[in-house]
Amino acid sequence: MNLRTIYQIEAIPIIRNFIFSICEFYGANEKEKNELTLAVEEAAEHIIENFPSDEKELFEVKVKIKKDKQLIQVILKNKGIPIDEKNIPQYTPENPENSIDGLKFFLIKKLTDNFEFINCGNDGWQTILDKKISNFNIPRTKKSYIESNNKEKSKFNISVAIPDDSYKITKLAYHTYRYTYTKTSFYYPEILKEHLEERNIISFVAKNEEDEVIAHSALIRSPECREIAEAGALMTHPTYRHSTALIRIAKKLYNYALQKDNNIVILESNLVTTHTGSQRLTKHFKFCPLALKLSVHEKAKFINIKEQTANQRESLLYSISLTQKPKTESVLYVPKEHQIIIKNLIQHSGLPALVKKEYNKHLKRKTEFLIKKDNRAMLTTIIIKKFGIHWQKELKNIIKDLCIKNFKTIHLKIFTDNPLPWNIDESLLNLKFFFSGICLRTISNFTLLYTYLNNQNIDFNEINLFENKAIELKNYVQQYYNLVDLI
Repeated sequence: MNLRTIYQIEAIPIIRNFIFSICEFYGANEKEKNELTLAVEEAAEHIIENFPSDEKELFEVKVKIKKDKQLIQVILKNKGIPIDEKNIPQYTPENPENSIDGLKFFLIKKLTDNFEFINCGNDGWQTILDKKISNFNIPRTKKSYIESNNKEKSKFNISVAIPDDSYKITKLAYHTYRYTYTKTSFYYPEILKEHLEERNIISFVAKNEEDEVIAHSALIRSPECREIAEAGALMTHPTYRHSTALIRIAKKLYNYALQKDNNIVILESNLVTTHTGSQRLTKHFKFCPLALKLSVHEKAKFINIKEQTANQRESLLYSISLTQKPKTESVLYVPKEHQIIIKNLIQHSGLPALVKKEYNKHLKRKTEFLIKKDNRAMLTTIIIKKFGIHWQKELKNIIKDLCIKNFKTIHLKIFTDNPLPWNIDESLLNLKFFFSGICLRTISNFTLLYTYLNNQNIDFNEINLFENKAIELKNYVQQYYNLVDLI
């Protein structure tokens, strides 16, 4: 809990009421409330009196509740005149007239269980006051209907969401991830409502008896090809996390995609690798891995799920599942180094495709680039549609500019429709790009995926995978990741 106010004596009553209310809320008796409030008042008065009058900084009062120690800690943050800790005036009751300057500090020490100063360098100073509460108590908050009903006993129904469900879905996104989920349209009810109306997103929801949305998944149609839909946006209210809601939604979603009238030929998924929960779910629906998208964004926070602390960003497993076989056979031109694994991945997925390793000796004058920047995720995707004679130099300049702007990850996607330049893989490795798999663009067109990491190291042991083919792909990508260090 924080309070920010001005450096004026007139602000002391605001601080006093703030501290008194917190003490009362956590069960402090009259003596404890008055003692801590008076101690903070004395400390705040000293800070305000010694703050330069020409400064316009705000004065911050922060309160921490330490349940294990049953105390209230008050932190007064300020950027006033530095404190000379070695020469703080000392008050002696035997000689009050000659030690009056130390009276404030004497009182604060008597009124609290701990009183100290912390030098925070450029961030100024902190004055810390701790007060133990004899009858420490955290009031119980009123539970919502969802939390107060047993998840196994509560009934819920699965249905396709209607546009008017958009706010309920947004609310569920908050309960599942707070504000860390990367698909931001799920935080804007009006935008989500529009997507639902236009069938760009087909949401499947579980609703309880109070008509609250307690679980969700969606088919998100690709803007490049409506016959491809991403299966994702998995959300469950923490109270229902161990119920059957999500698996029932997944079955409903998959059955919807199998119906030819809905015109979905391929399902794709971008599965988190912090845990294997989503991977285990999609395994039931014949998803096959094609690529490992490394360091895509910061990790989402799953409410009420304990995870191992990890320093690196989230990597995603890109997988697909055929709901019906494409009518035409795709032709892919790929580097000779990766022909075998690409053939294996495509064969495993069931896609009809012919893999070739022809090379283009007649490049265009200029390379056709498409650059997509995601500033929030610090991720850039560079798409090469066609190669020009100076593609390496052009790409190098783009990378340099992105690194200066502190983009953490660069994904390079290369169209496979036409023969590629000679020794393309070696050239990309010299630019510190390494092969990471293949992705679909349409139901019959692919892109190669390469990754560039800006001052990042990947611990592949933190990438948790469930299925054998996915583990084989990870090991393969890691081999080429390791080659970058040798350049």
